[in-house]
Amino acid sequence: MVRAQLNRVELLATGLRFKGTISRIGYVRTHLTTAETQINAWRDPELTHELRVLREAFRDDLEEQPVLLPDVSRSSWHGHSQPFGQVVHDAFPRMRFDIIEAGNCFACDSPTACVFHLMRVVEQAIRILAKKLRVPGLKADLDYEDFKKIQDRLKDKLQELRNSKRSKSRQQEIDFYADVADRCQYFKEMWRDAVMHSRQNYDVNQAASILTRVKELVERLAERLTDKVL
Repeated sequence: MVRAQLNRVELLATGLRFKGTISRIGYVRTHLTTAETQINAWRDPELTHELRVLREAFRDDLEEQPVLLPDVSRSSWHGHSQPFGQVVHDAFPRMRFDIIEAGNCFACDSPTACVFHLMRVVEQAIRILAKKLRVPGLKADLDYEDFKKIQDRLKDKLQELRNSKRSKSRQQEIDFYADVADRCQYFKEMWRDAVMHSRQNYDVNQAASILTRVKELVERLAERLTDKVL
């Protein structure tokens, strides 16, 4: 029974990097081996002492461990592997890192960092759209193209599509592309440039609003596109 409990404590202590506790567990295990006969016969007075010292080591390690307690209303965002849902997760593997990090930052009272990661998501969205529409005049690898240049060329491409002959279904498709592009332009003007160039910081309420808007953007994008077009 003691060995089983030691295994559980060791797993916890290893995850928390409690060096003192891990060291004491080694001493307790050695004692269990050398005094096994006495312990099984309930005639070992040292076991109680060993376990007391182990408990004290755990308490000392715990007192030195920084503990972060996120706001309960935002805690569900921390460590969430799919904060924008299954559809977005499946459609945009390249966005996963920044979406997850945005959620972590939002939960941990780092709203400006949250907005930073969200604007990286927006950049990926506009690059996906430009690639899908085969916007001319851009670098072959859009990851190295200027964000503003992509938006300018995309605007020209959408105008060209609007001026072309089109069916009802084609018109709906163009409207979809224009809607996504307009949202990305709005993000650029409102937040992207400010946060990328250290012009503004954000509070939790602002980050919450932007988080919702970016989530709506990528959900909208996932209705027709994935980053497989890249």
